[in-house]
Amino acid sequence: TRRKKIHQNHQLIRSQNANGVLTPIFVEWGSASMQTTLPIEIISASAGSGKTYTLSKTLVKALRNGVRPEAVLATTFTNKAAAELVERVRADLFKDQKWEYAQRIFDGHLGTVNSVCGRLLKEFAFELGLSPVQDVLPEEDNFFIFERAIAPVSEKYSQEIDAIASRFEINDWRDILKDIINKIRTNDIDPASLSKSYEWSWKTFQDILPATSKSGEDRIDKELTDAIPATYAALKQNQSDTTKATKGVIKKLGNHIRSRTETSSMPWPDWARFSKLEPGAKSRDLCERLTNAAKIHTSHPRLHRDIQTLVRLLFECAREAVVAFSEFKEKNGIVDFVDQEKLALELLRIPEVQERLKEDLKIVFVDEFQDTSPIQLALFIQFARLASKSVWVGDQKQAIYGFRGTDPMLMDAVIDKIISPGPPKILSGSYRSRPGLIHFTNSVFEAAFEPLGISPDRVRLEPKLEDGPGQKTPLLVWRLSRKDSTIEKDKASDDKETRSLAVAVGNLLEQCDDYKILDKNTKQTRPLKPADIAILCRRNSKCEKVATFLEEYGIRASIPRSGLMSTPECILGFSALRYPGLSPKFYVRQNESCESQPRSSFFCRIVPCPDLFKISLIPSAIA
Repeated sequence: TRRKKIHQNHQLIRSQNANGVLTPIFVEWGSASMQTTLPIEIISASAGSGKTYTLSKTLVKALRNGVRPEAVLATTFTNKAAAELVERVRADLFKDQKWEYAQRIFDGHLGTVNSVCGRLLKEFAFELGLSPVQDVLPEEDNFFIFERAIAPVSEKYSQEIDAIASRFEINDWRDILKDIINKIRTNDIDPASLSKSYEWSWKTFQDILPATSKSGEDRIDKELTDAIPATYAALKQNQSDTTKATKGVIKKLGNHIRSRTETSSMPWPDWARFSKLEPGAKSRDLCERLTNAAKIHTSHPRLHRDIQTLVRLLFECAREAVVAFSEFKEKNGIVDFVDQEKLALELLRIPEVQERLKEDLKIVFVDEFQDTSPIQLALFIQFARLASKSVWVGDQKQAIYGFRGTDPMLMDAVIDKIISPGPPKILSGSYRSRPGLIHFTNSVFEAAFEPLGISPDRVRLEPKLEDGPGQKTPLLVWRLSRKDSTIEKDKASDDKETRSLAVAVGNLLEQCDDYKILDKNTKQTRPLKPADIAILCRRNSKCEKVATFLEEYGIRASIPRSGLMSTPECILGFSALRYPGLSPKFYVRQNESCESQPRSSFFCRIVPCPDLFKISLIPSAIA
């Protein structure tokens, strides 16, 4: 749900994530009239619609009209996208014989959001009281540092939370904790204000749950405790019902009785399961007492208390964990990507910095705006207020960074509330896909996004390519069979399906003459080749299985590999080399135990460890 209200001189948008975290997004305004004065151009660009081409041409046009290369700021989400944008711009500048501009474009602020933030923090380090040299924590290392920093806090709360989480059959409540912390940091929420999130989250549960029963906990527990063995005995004695459904209920009740679980500690999902028992028709009356006794669990005072306590403890733990993580980074002189964004936002609110950037900054480009987190949105708004013009490009259909706290609905909120009325510029042509695929995706996305308030013209594309001679329908649906005689010996159903996929790919290649591909180099149609096929899997482990089965059928396949620099040995080695001027002795810490190791014996003692990723290498000066 999304709630909106005006609070003092801020436009406030609150959203609730699955864990009940209030995520406020503050956009500063001097007055309401300023909502129509921000010089922002929104471009809605789907995949293959010429987004990079449009961005590069717009940037080149600005340079031709007198904008200095140093006055350009452009953010992307990947280094590859930034490099592609720069190279296209430089190619056009070379054609114009603007050799100096082509070189000076590197002096502009072009790169990922975090690289741009990092550069600004170096340029204005003294205004924030920072060192110009910052040790930025690599994203791949952030998880391990985070785990280490919050370990004492999570351990402090673990005993109490574990007991309640087990009653809800939550496998790892720390995953919920990390999600809450991620929301806190990417929304720049003051940890001290989390009590409001807890109160609001608990209130949402109260609105859903019925009032607590006045029967008393002991009486409710006793009714269920007595009903389970009584129902089990009655079903066992009912010889007239031999259905599979009734046998399943008997087995479930028998397992519970043998487990000797006290009703007071019985998991709440078990209460729910007992309330939904479905034996055969001849035994339904025998289960009525048990199902009625279990149905009252939603009114159980202990359930309400468990929910309230769990929510409160998670928010309290999150509050302390955020503080502990910040103190750990400060103590060790490191910052991560979110810290860079928060510091950059703080920097952009300094009047002296604003005045200088107003002079230096003329045009701002924001790529992949649909993957903007709330704190990044605040950054882009600040840039828009400082620059003469801003161009934001995005597409809700391509939002993929939810795990970083991004929210594609922010794009709509910005268009509706922050930018002057009027539809965004839409790149409606598709220069990448065949007409059949475009019509198919139009049908899917128009129906999916219209209930969200996004009009069909915002997602509809017009194909600009034509099918080549002999090309068939570009969409096939394969229903993989698990009963094929070639796969009957496989026991795991997942392996059977994967092998079926390999067989289907082999059959497709045997009929390659029937499937024509438009060659990108010759611009002529040709038969399908193995290199034309890409297989997308949800997990890396599934990719490896698919590749293995394809190899068995004589089809060469390649899968991405992390490479030498990502191996545990190299990660540890580079960690050591980052501190060449410190003491030659390092502490290898695992499970809170420490021992001093001379540098010469470091690798021979560490590499054989089976749990290598849980080892932290810390210079003795820091430890």
